[in-house]
Amino acid sequence: KTLSSFLIDQLGIVFYKGCIDDNSQQPAAVKQPYLQRAIAALLVGEEVSPQSTEVIGSEIEW
Repeated sequence: KTLSSFLIDQLGIVFYKGCIDDNSQQPAAVKQPYLQRAIAALLVGEEVSPQSTEVIGSEIEW
């Protein structure tokens, strides 16, 4: 399970970074599907908003 998601186009431009949605614990309770909306906006040429969200969780240590 990763904490961050990224939406990057074929040129390597980052259009979104952050949470996949607003409720990783209960998928049925998601109100803000951030990544899904970012992908949809990018596909139709609209501005991606928000461009980032704060990721909450613990870091992976090597």
